[in-house]
Amino acid sequence: MASLVESFVAPHVSPTRRLFLRRVGQTIIATFAGGLFSGCKTCRSGGGGGITPSPVLQVRSASIANRRNVPPPQQLCQQWCWAACAENVVRSFGGDYLAINSAPVNQITFAGQVYGSAYPGGLPFCLPSTNLETIAAVMTNSFGGALTPDVFRLQGRYIYGVPDAAVISRLIRSLREDNPFIFGSRQPGHVLIAYAMDWWEDDEGNLRGVKRLYLADPFPASAYLAQVGYIPDYTQFGYEGPAGAQNTAGYVWAERA
Repeated sequence: MASLVESFVAPHVSPTRRLFLRRVGQTIIATFAGGLFSGCKTCRSGGGGGITPSPVLQVRSASIANRRNVPPPQQLCQQWCWAACAENVVRSFGGDYLAINSAPVNQITFAGQVYGSAYPGGLPFCLPSTNLETIAAVMTNSFGGALTPDVFRLQGRYIYGVPDAAVISRLIRSLREDNPFIFGSRQPGHVLIAYAMDWWEDDEGNLRGVKRLYLADPFPASAYLAQVGYIPDYTQFGYEGPAGAQNTAGYVWAERA
């Protein structure tokens, strides 16, 4: 290797300069040769000029154990997917009624909290939630239940866009505690219940992104499901790849306060 380097160093170069160039050349050749002949097929350049292996990603999964209310209650009107999904999440914690006034946990109660009573008979307007904050807000309350001895409080959480590792960790914990969460899609503007999830994880346990969501749709019309490309048996949603990430509006979930 030394002779190879010497052949590129002109004779008239000073000894000090020659030594410097020789060392630079040896480093370049050693690094280049190591990358070509090391046999590593999943390598990338390290920050110090060496070769470090790329992380090997594994697929991990989590699902709620008891698929109660999956698929979720059918939405009572065309715009109440958000209220049906919020009902599903709160009931998964054992919430049957609001502690403050004993109002039942259902779509009518949640829509009434947001829009008030409008139709004859006290029914609220059939309107969308307009944003994820609204869904999180109706789940932020104190609840009681027939099978829950004590009143408990939930805190609704939400994010817009693709979740980072910290949020993915919270979604995994939610599923493992038998509580689904809510996924919002951009096209069509819609929310669905996520009852299982696959994600990528490297060999050091770092979360690298959502791979697939398994969703239940509160919309009752199977023709609509077929039109927008949802799987009719509610087993999964086509989240995979960049298209799935680009179609993500956000996530909503609840945690015990």
